Amino acid sequence: MKYKDFVKSTGYGTGGGLCGWNCRHTFIPFNPETMTNNLKQYDLEENKEMYENHQKQRYFERNIRKYKRLSQTTKTALENAKNYEKSKLERKYRKYKYLSSKWNKAYKAFSKQQNLRTHQNRTKT
Repeated sequence: MKYKDFVKSTGYGTGGGLCGWNCRHTFIPFNPETMTNNLKQYDLEENKEMYENHQKQRYFERNIRKYKRLSQTTKTALENAKNYEKSKLERKYRKYKYLSSKWNKAYKAFSKQQNLRTHQNRTKT
């Protein structure tokens, strides 16, 4: 037998298997004699490297969102603050804006270096 048992190898029919909870995969019968696989095949090392690069991108995106949120909330607090609190809040606001732009620059540089597409929608708050 050339292929493994479909149900056992994919978990088809179970919640955690193929077409289970939140699974967006599809499948069709494949006959190697009449069909060709036109998807790019990745070796394991290349796949692992790409996965790690994408995870690093998500790390940058989380930090960008974090500092954007902090700067937005600090700006709102600054607008509603009394005079004696403003100087401390202004320093915090400038710090968070700086960190947000710093992370954004690092994100763009890393993505360009690794030849990855940036996702600006993932950095919005």
